[in-house]
Amino acid sequence: MPSSEPYTLPGVTFGVEIEFFAAVLMKEFNKTEFETLRHLLGAKLEKLRLAGPDSHGTEIEVVSDETFEGLEDYEDKPADQYTAWTVTRDESAMPEHPELFEECECQPLELVSPPYPANLRYWIQDLVRVLGMLDNADVLNPPIIAELNDNTHLHVHIGNGTAGFTTRTVRNLAILWVSFEDDIDRMLWRSLKVDNAWARPNSRSSTLGGLSILDRARAISNFSQTIAEVVEIMCPRIHPHDPPRYYKANFQSLLSRKKTVEFRHHDGTFNAETMIRWISFVTSLVELAHVVPNADLFRLLNARATIQDDDWALAIAKLLEAMETNNHNPVDERLRTYVWIPEDRNAQADAERAKRAARESYRGW
Repeated sequence: MPSSEPYTLPGVTFGVEIEFFAAVLMKEFNKTEFETLRHLLGAKLEKLRLAGPDSHGTEIEVVSDETFEGLEDYEDKPADQYTAWTVTRDESAMPEHPELFEECECQPLELVSPPYPANLRYWIQDLVRVLGMLDNADVLNPPIIAELNDNTHLHVHIGNGTAGFTTRTVRNLAILWVSFEDDIDRMLWRSLKVDNAWARPNSRSSTLGGLSILDRARAISNFSQTIAEVVEIMCPRIHPHDPPRYYKANFQSLLSRKKTVEFRHHDGTFNAETMIRWISFVTSLVELAHVVPNADLFRLLNARATIQDDDWALAIAKLLEAMETNNHNPVDERLRTYVWIPEDRNAQADAERAKRAARESYRGW
């Protein structure tokens, strides 16, 4: 049965960070009037006439080198900087083959959206337009190569306006995440053996590693009375100078002025359908954390504990069933087919390999 707790998440919002490496032939870039590749891309984005979070349009902003150099990391950026679609640098989004771009103007980039209300659908048409342009950037004038590789990722921030989330919602979200993290990895075709320093598994943190699914849930329930205590369990600092946000689910962002949970481990993508499904999935997961009664939550965890570790599809089906049963907002129809068959993934990989092979066949394309 749905929770009797008043539903207080109509203000839930999300924002995306899309990482990619961009390059333009130097001789072509020099013909333009733009100071940097960021400014060129910003001008192209302005032509898309995006609806924005309120459907009244949105601005495109480009972060200058001076502003970027003055910011230590994403958590320190001014909140008002992301009221528009923002083009900035991301030094982690490096190319797989730098030697191919010796005669190019190049930049590792990140495109950051403003926060969109999750219950309105303007964001879908905006994402389709933005990603369509990036996926076909090589036909722009001048042609832009927008490369995705193992160094690029999609990050999704989920927030609840200025109110933030309650401790109960954050605690439940933490329990759900560490209970289904391995299944979500497999759903996204991410190897559990990959050591990604930018997105470490929360369930294998120093506080939760080695525990069973039910013991993880008990640890979070028994030792977190505040949001800060949930954050400490989910994102413990490994080294004194190591940012504690580098986990697949970054709960540290809840303590910043953004008051969001950041989902960090999705591969970089320009596929609109892929991104829409992932956003729908994580926003539905957050809503489930808010509305699910305690009895139903632990019934779900007990069901997960009985499923074999390699039967991730059944585990995800149980999670989607819980969303259907408890969430006040209808679960997005796209999630019913979120568990893509391997052929879909192989077709996407074949297309990307063909594009990359054509690009590498001659320098300067």
